[in-house]
Amino acid sequence: MIRARIYKVYVAHIHFLRVLYGGKSADKTSNAFVLGIFLIAFNIHSLVVIIELSTKMNIGLIDFWKPGSVPKSGLGYMFGFVFSVIYLTMVQILKNSIPKKIRIQILKEIVVRKKHKTLAILYVIFSVLMFLLTVVFVIVENTIVSG
Repeated sequence: MIRARIYKVYVAHIHFLRVLYGGKSADKTSNAFVLGIFLIAFNIHSLVVIIELSTKMNIGLIDFWKPGSVPKSGLGYMFGFVFSVIYLTMVQILKNSIPKKIRIQILKEIVVRKKHKTLAILYVIFSVLMFLLTVVFVIVENTIVSG
């Protein structure tokens, strides 16, 4: 069942990041959830920028960063909000389509696994650095093109 596998990856990702906060608390789980959404968004952004730069494919993300008269920060927040709403809606639909018995079984499998705090820290650092590096690539690309 492909929905159960997707849900398992989603839960594993959140549990993997939950290790960073330690202890048991709903607040810490929601922090891991928000961090997970941001890291997924950062990684998708970085991947699209790298694909666009390396293949000269025009997806439009690099054009978004080019200087112009349109304020970019508001558009970035709107795209982030839309991405978050779509992501949360898909997760909720996926969660509701899987029987509770299977969801509990998936959770038990994931919670039993060993916690790797060092790997979680490295994943966060790698994701943020990759995002910052792609922003630098976009700036360099735009100065080369315009200069």
